Amino acid sequence: MPDVAGAGVVTTALPGRRARWLAVAGVLLLVAALAASVWWQARPRATPHVAVAGTTWPSAYVETEDPIDGELRYVLTDPGPDGTAYVFDIVNDGSSAVTVASHPTVDRPRDARRAGVVLTPLDAAGGTDAAGEPGPTIRLEPGEAAKLELRPLWECAPFVAGTLLGIDSVDVDVTAQGVTRTQTIALPVGLFLRTTVDLDPGPEWGC
Repeated sequence: MPDVAGAGVVTTALPGRRARWLAVAGVLLLVAALAASVWWQARPRATPHVAVAGTTWPSAYVETEDPIDGELRYVLTDPGPDGTAYVFDIVNDGSSAVTVASHPTVDRPRDARRAGVVLTPLDAAGGTDAAGEPGPTIRLEPGEAAKLELRPLWECAPFVAGTLLGIDSVDVDVTAQGVTRTQTIALPVGLFLRTTVDLDPGPEWGC
């Protein structure tokens, strides 16, 4: 009989001990998961960003003789839908590769930046890369540069002769390490469209 009682103790103690170990293991796994989550959220991540690297390309804009608001501006008079090209260089000045993408504002017809941008890779000498094709998206390794071509459009609204419409920035989407943000790039020189006749942009302008 004692042996039977002893056997009973053994058979009831093992499941209890196993249950306690399983509970402890579960708590440890939960703590590890929480710690990993905190580390993942707090880990340093690259901030997607590009910088203006100067204006080195010809454009359809001309320098105005009379600075507007006391500052130098570029003005294009009576441009057509495809006559507003203005280009400058951007560079990836961070430590991680970035993807830069056009951010057209087609859903905002009263924004002259709605045409977006075209991006062309540059070679080591600063010229356009013969192997690279212009497009709305480009990948830049640290230190690599690209030509950004901007084509502002008249807003989709009637304008009377003498109207001056200007912009001083352009938006691009920049992605690094899975993080994407829309970056507003200040233009090296403000841009203005000027009309000497009444203008009502139509379908040819994307309106």
